[in-house]
Amino acid sequence: MIALKRLFLAVFILSSASISAGSVAGELSFAAVANASRDSGRPIMMVFGAEECGYCERLKQDVLTPMARTGALDEQVLLREMDIHRGGKIKDFEGNRVRSRVFVRRYQVYATPTVVLLDAKGNELTRPIVGYSDAADYSARLEKAIGEAARALHGQSPS
Repeated sequence: MIALKRLFLAVFILSSASISAGSVAGELSFAAVANASRDSGRPIMMVFGAEECGYCERLKQDVLTPMARTGALDEQVLLREMDIHRGGKIKDFEGNRVRSRVFVRRYQVYATPTVVLLDAKGNELTRPIVGYSDAADYSARLEKAIGEAARALHGQSPS
């Protein structure tokens, strides 16, 4: 029960820190976040996870939730989450209806959590961050990747 409350709190904080993906009649759509990315000039940070993934929960609790509370994520990226086991169809960044497992396969997600930083068309801006070890290491890797993604999005070479 406590774990469920923590999960709810983390999801609430993360969803309130960013624009949620649109949903029409139960269909998840990433087209709205693509438009928001184009308008704001911020990359999209996709967090691929799974409900039963303990490392995904630790990532949320130890890294993402604290960053969301400070506003650090909202200022730099548009954060979205997707359960890799979600069934059905979704609308991708271009507005095309695709099966959710096909969408996940596009980003070669083979382990959770996997964080991918994308442009408004869904193209990867950096290498994915796969797995989770500890908060300090992950935070450093994430901050570096967000910086690289922002530079790539704005056509600047890495420093």
